[in-house]
Amino acid sequence: MKYLMLTVLSVVFLATNALWSQTDFEDDKVAITTSTNSYEDATNDRFYEYHAFTVTNKTNAPVKFELIISYAQDGQEGSSRDGDKKRIITLDANETIEGEVGVNDELTLFKAFLPGNSGKKAADSKVKVNNVNVNYL
Repeated sequence: MKYLMLTVLSVVFLATNALWSQTDFEDDKVAITTSTNSYEDATNDRFYEYHAFTVTNKTNAPVKFELIISYAQDGQEGSSRDGDKKRIITLDANETIEGEVGVNDELTLFKAFLPGNSGKKAADSKVKVNNVNVNYL
């Protein structure tokens, strides 16, 4: 009985926690939240999850900054500064933009492959976001 109750509470907690969008960074200029989205391209057999970052300018003036994402990929620590993709963001006053594959790629980060048409994953690689920060330009 205790095991069943503990299991139910754990499932409810995890499900509720997964639905909430958490603020990863916020100061008096910008707020950055993250969510997990799925990308599906059945024609090319590409299925995966990615971290999508939503960035909001909280001021009445334009703001420009570098988005710095620290992450762990399969146990190895990394940073968005390590690659060639620059994450320079410019937002107009009170503007909000959201990361989407093929639209705002600089606001996305791969998370994990999902099973494709064959029922198998392309790889077991996983990426976990550790920290989000900004460097104002």
